Amino acid sequence: MRTFRLVPSLALLLCLCIIGTDIAAAATPAAPLEAATTIHKLHHHGVGKGVKITEPDGSVIKGKIVSIDADSFQLQPKHGAPLQLAYTQVSAVNGPGLSKGAKIGIGVAAGIGIFVIIVAIALRNDGYAHDF
Repeated sequence: MRTFRLVPSLALLLCLCIIGTDIAAAATPAAPLEAATTIHKLHHHGVGKGVKITEPDGSVIKGKIVSIDADSFQLQPKHGAPLQLAYTQVSAVNGPGLSKGAKIGIGVAAGIGIFVIIVAIALRNDGYAHDF
């Protein structure tokens, strides 16, 4: 029976699709946020809190917010001098850890992986080991 080779092939195809969409999303440069949006997001996190700033070219700066001014803000990276960044240099403001979507994605991927392993073990125990 060759039909049970479909499960590993579908699992591989799903993994490639997930990786492909992540690569495509990472390669797309983001437009800068409006100044009001950036100010709101910075105030939401608060002075002294850790943030991850993404610039329009895709580079990421992690640090703590030192001050929030009218046309720029100051960020203190872990190592080095404080950076003064204009709001036009920001395309995303996130917390220092993984986003909620990333955590959900990891959980879904782990669940799918476990499901595929369980199906493969069940098929092997039913006598289909020669088909893998």
